[in-house]
Amino acid sequence: MEWDPLKKPITNGLVAPMKTDLKWLISVVCCFLLISGFHPAQSSEKGLQVLSDTTIFLPVKSLVKMKWVFPPLDPELVREATGQWQKTCFSVDPKGQVWIGYGNQYLLTPLGGQRIVLSESYWNFVHLDNGALVFSTAAKIGMMVSGEKLTTNEKGIPVFPFQPVALLPAHCYRMCKGAGETLFFLCRDAAKRETSIYLLKPEKGSSNAGEHGQLRSYRKIFTTSETVTAVAGDDQFTFIALGKMVVVVSGKTSKVSRLASHPSYEISELVFSPEAGLYYATTGSVGYIGADGVFEFLQTPLPSLFLKGDTLHICFRKNLGVVALENVSELRNQALLLTSSPRTP
Repeated sequence: MEWDPLKKPITNGLVAPMKTDLKWLISVVCCFLLISGFHPAQSSEKGLQVLSDTTIFLPVKSLVKMKWVFPPLDPELVREATGQWQKTCFSVDPKGQVWIGYGNQYLLTPLGGQRIVLSESYWNFVHLDNGALVFSTAAKIGMMVSGEKLTTNEKGIPVFPFQPVALLPAHCYRMCKGAGETLFFLCRDAAKRETSIYLLKPEKGSSNAGEHGQLRSYRKIFTTSETVTAVAGDDQFTFIALGKMVVVVSGKTSKVSRLASHPSYEISELVFSPEAGLYYATTGSVGYIGADGVFEFLQTPLPSLFLKGDTLHICFRKNLGVVALENVSELRNQALLLTSSPRTP
């Protein structure tokens, strides 16, 4: 069944007006598991950390499975190694390998023990669902080229060449992953005080007999004078965070509709897949957004998200720990409406 974000439109604030049965609410809460002081199974090992500032709230009886992909490290060691951990970015390849970027040039695969340098400074990078690793720089998007003859920098770290693929639209400052092979770009024209959102997706021409499509042209899908804080979606629906509020743009009609709002904090990230739905991050929380409102199930400082299919990866940027929630679409069916927001740093 195709997921329809507007099946039950929001009509006022966070949730649509409804009556709440207190007994029902208590019974639902009792069916959820609250874990405070989140920690990996290996936390007794030297160097691994208990996340005392993290609380997760998940259904006890559900198909949602939580597992550590990479356990958290000492935040001080992370800060010394990466510099400003607030600016780290991460992605997950088709094999489930976590890639962490820092310093605008370095890439680290913690489980593989590999550290490399890109030949050109980047803003961020993402893995598309077809496995392609795409980088965005100040003016271009491109790929990392591997070869037999690689140079090394002054620290002896291999330097991989950057191969440009396309120029970015004017005034772009951020690249965001969409579902499948879709990419979104946020571009701010300071003179006009407008932010535009562009979509880029590989397309197959009539003469293209290859397995994958080719990058052809950007398509402008939305322009606003408001501040855009996040974007996600596909070529059917585009979800845009305007601070606390999320709107959805139909790919067929270009109609803009309000979907939901966070009651207290700006949304910093959005991720979407047709299988799992729409998820968000603020500076201190992670949750699900649906037509019935917002369900916040994780409180933690500075989370970052990556979603593919029905698995949501969450990176704890202060310590580089990464956890995977499998079958995360189950949260859609058991979500509580958020009536009051937890404290966010």
